[in-house]
Amino acid sequence: MLLRNPMRSSLIIWAVLVSGCAAGWIQNPSSTTRNLVEDLKLEGYVCKAKWSAIECRQEKPYEKKAPKICTSENGCVEQPGELITNVYSIEQDAYGIPAVRQWVESEPAPN
Repeated sequence: MLLRNPMRSSLIIWAVLVSGCAAGWIQNPSSTTRNLVEDLKLEGYVCKAKWSAIECRQEKPYEKKAPKICTSENGCVEQPGELITNVYSIEQDAYGIPAVRQWVESEPAPN
């Protein structure tokens, strides 16, 4: 079946080879990278291996409350807040040095 479509079989073989190369360091990270991931886990992050990086996501987002809007007509009205989640993506170079990208994801807080 794979021989009928050589392009498809080539893509499958290429994907298997590249995935093995890209994720090789994840199976055996350097001590610096391993310690960084363990520190994030101690801080309450959940870490998962992705295609070529380890992604650590804050398990419990914190709520950023918005200030109330106060007027003489309606008094103080509570405003909707946001749930803030910190996310780290960790990649390792050929020398075992981790590179860290950090970003924040937000969503409306439930009322």
